Amino acid sequence: MEAKSPANPDHGSVGVRLQPTRIVDGMIQDGYTGKYEVICPACGDDSRLDYASASSEARAIRGPYDSLEEGRAAAEHHAGYSTQHTRLFGLG
Repeated sequence: MEAKSPANPDHGSVGVRLQPTRIVDGMIQDGYTGKYEVICPACGDDSRLDYASASSEARAIRGPYDSLEEGRAAAEHHAGYSTQHTRLFGLG
């Protein structure tokens, strides 16, 4: 996976979600950790993978982050745009 540099318009949508405890066959199992993570498909991350299954590059982007605000700030920094473009995965 080749991470794109911050402020690169090729990022598309970057997402923030509650970090699942684990994902099996693309389905969340055993709830959530209480932390948040950033998902960047443009950098090769796959939201169907849990943290342990993601590449080390994806884990570096994902976090985890202690609050939604920290996750959104990390997503903004990573993608180089305001959080109005950040999707919230699984948060309603």
